[in-house]
Amino acid sequence: MTTSAPVATEPLTLSADRLLPADPATRAIARRLYAEVAARPGFIDDTRAFMSIPARHDMSRRLDAGYLATLVAEHRLAEDEALETAVDLVTTIPTEAFKL
Repeated sequence: MTTSAPVATEPLTLSADRLLPADPATRAIARRLYAEVAARPGFIDDTRAFMSIPARHDMSRRLDAGYLATLVAEHRLAEDEALETAVDLVTTIPTEAFKL
């Protein structure tokens, strides 16, 4: 006799923190960094799939914020330097690269 797995009745929802570090203190730093750059324009992307660009940019910013937060939590980078780096990644570097 076989039994079937229960069927999910609720839609699957993904946490906004899914790409951030698991450690609560590091995640808090990553959230602050991400919040500062989330709405800024800029990011170097070579995709031709126009509809995927916002998701790719959001994912990149979350992963960058998570990595920078890890460096801050390990005392390898100050939080103000991490914020400066996050801004450089999404604004300064693309502006200079494309001479905007």
